[in-house]
Amino acid sequence: MLVTAVSLTVAAVPESLPSVVTMALALGARRMARRSAVVRQLPAVETLGAVTVVAADKTGTLTEGVMLADRLWTEQAEYFAEGNGYDPGGSLSRIGEQVAVDDSADRLLRDVVLCNDAELRAPDPDHPD
Repeated sequence: MLVTAVSLTVAAVPESLPSVVTMALALGARRMARRSAVVRQLPAVETLGAVTVVAADKTGTLTEGVMLADRLWTEQAEYFAEGNGYDPGGSLSRIGEQVAVDDSADRLLRDVVLCNDAELRAPDPDHPD
C-alpha cells in the first residue's frame, strides 16, 4: 500500500509543474504591473506591512519645502497644532482653547524630537538654497 501511495503521489505531480507555477506568477505580476502595484524591493513591502499610521501631506512638502503636522493624537486627547512653517512659535489647543500639554502629549513630542535629526537654523545669506 505504501509503494502504491508513493507512486500515485509522484504520478499526480506533473513534470511541467515548475513552468506552470512560473507562468502563473508572471501573469499575476503582469496584472499587478497594470495597476502600478509591482515593487522592486521586498523589504519596502515588509516595512509597509508593519505600518500602523501613515502621515501624508497633500501640499506644501514639494512646493514649499515644509511639512507640517496639524493634529496630534494621544490616548488622552486630540490636539490641534497652530503655528507657521519653521517659526518656532506656536501652540497646542483642543477645539480652539489653549491647553497645557499632558504627559501623553509630552511623551509623544519628546519621541518626535528624539526620532529625527532635523535642525532649525536661520537661513544663510551666502547660500540661497
